[in-house]
Amino acid sequence: MKSFKQIALGAILAVSSVGAITYTSCTKDKCKDVVCQHSGVCTDGNCTCPIGTTGTSCETVYRDSYLNVYKGNGIDNDGLTYTNHTLSFTAGSDTSYTKMQMAWKSASGTTVYSLPVIITPATGTSIISIVSTTQDGYVLTGTGTISATSVTMAITETPSAGGAATIYTFTNLLKQ
Repeated sequence: MKSFKQIALGAILAVSSVGAITYTSCTKDKCKDVVCQHSGVCTDGNCTCPIGTTGTSCETVYRDSYLNVYKGNGIDNDGLTYTNHTLSFTAGSDTSYTKMQMAWKSASGTTVYSLPVIITPATGTSIISIVSTTQDGYVLTGTGTISATSVTMAITETPSAGGAATIYTFTNLLKQ
């Protein structure tokens, strides 16, 4: 009878040991209940967001906070001033969330240039760069910064046939 008790006890201990090893060796899926937006990828329970997005679930697209009209003044390298000009930004349809369209309009509302721009996202203020574009016989480039409330932009206009460039500088254009 003692042998039977020892065998039963041994069997219970063996089954318990196997169960404990099996239970503790299982890893729980930390991403099971995590939903990452905008093509974000979950790793160890946290979302890794694609460029142009942020947030715990990649829910924020940086450029969405910049879809505004900004108004202010500028000057060019010849000393001419540009009063009450606007830069307005619309979103592109790219899935990298970094492309936008910028329209520069004069005080009368006439479009001076409509240019593709790329944002390099950052919290608060992002860098914007004009994609080199040829329009009306000029090559246009430029860089600046943008936030939800203001824009600073330098636009370089170089004649395609050669010649001196004109640089238009807009500082502190404010959201309208």
